[in-house]
Amino acid sequence: MAAEYSDIKKYLKDIGSPIPENDIWIAAICRIYDVGLFTRDGHFSKIPALIPALRLFISTF
Repeated sequence: MAAEYSDIKKYLKDIGSPIPENDIWIAAICRIYDVGLFTRDGHFSKIPALIPALRLFISTF
């Protein structure tokens, strides 16, 4: 899990778009367990370029 977390964190740092630490952990957990993420948090929209397999569903309401 820590490896997935660090990959995401490094990617976000490299592109200059950090997100909160808890959001990185959530993304890492979703990726490892191959579960979708339903959220209203726009921070996650920065991650799919790194993790195309992350099923991300961002609500706009």
